Amino acid sequence: MHARSRKFADGRTSSSSKDDALEGGVYSGNIAIGDDGIPTAVYTGNVAGHSKTFGVCARSFDGCVTGNRTDCMDASRRPNAASPVNWDTYLWRDNRTYYALVGGCTDPAEGPTLGTAYLWRSADLQQWAMLGPIWKGGPGSF
Repeated sequence: MHARSRKFADGRTSSSSKDDALEGGVYSGNIAIGDDGIPTAVYTGNVAGHSKTFGVCARSFDGCVTGNRTDCMDASRRPNAASPVNWDTYLWRDNRTYYALVGGCTDPAEGPTLGTAYLWRSADLQQWAMLGPIWKGGPGSF
C-alpha cells in the first residue's frame, strides 16, 4: 500500500538537496518508530533521472503533521557511479539494530550491469553504514 501526504513531506530543511528531491520525486520507502517514539521515514529521493539519488530520512515530532528531512544516505556513498545509493528502501529491526535493504546495481566497468540488493545498518535510523551487497543477479540498474 502507498500513501500520499503533502504535510509530512513538507517539512522545512536547510539543505537544497532535500528540496531537489521533492522537485525530482520522492519515491518508495518505509517508516519505523524509533526507541525515542519518533516516527522516521527512510525513502528514496531522486533528482535528474538517477544521476542524483539519495536516502532521505524524515522525522516527525508532531504526529506526522510535519517532518524534518535529512540526507541519511547521500549520493557520495553510492556503491558505484551507476548505482543509486538508495532505491525502494525496506526497513526492519533485529534486536536493537535497524537494517535497510535497498536496490542498486553492480559497476558496469566490472562486467554486465546486474540488479543488486545492498544492506545498510543503523542504531538510530539517522546514521547509516553500508554493509555491502547481499545479492546480485537481476538484469538492469536496480
